[in-house]
Amino acid sequence: AAKAIGYEITKNLIKQADDWFFKGHVHDANDMKELDAKLKKGGFVRVNFCSDARDGEACAGKIKEQLHADIRGVRADKEERASGKCIVCGKKANVVVYAARQY
Repeated sequence: AAKAIGYEITKNLIKQADDWFFKGHVHDANDMKELDAKLKKGGFVRVNFCSDARDGEACAGKIKEQLHADIRGVRADKEERASGKCIVCGKKANVVVYAARQY
């Protein structure tokens, strides 16, 4: 019983910390100009992207070259559906990715 209570307390603390972090440190961007502005604020920026596979490498390279940021990946804990077009190339977006600068 004590072990179960301890587990629930730990689970709730982790959820609260995750909620706080993501609410305060994740922003959305719809184009490269907005992505640049949001990256300057720090944290992660959620964007629609063409692909997280090999065919998306050119777009990731442009973000790195032009905005000095990297595509960090997709959320593992939550399925997010892309909509619209890739923020870089304008092709159909198939994935939601997170970009961030290394400090």
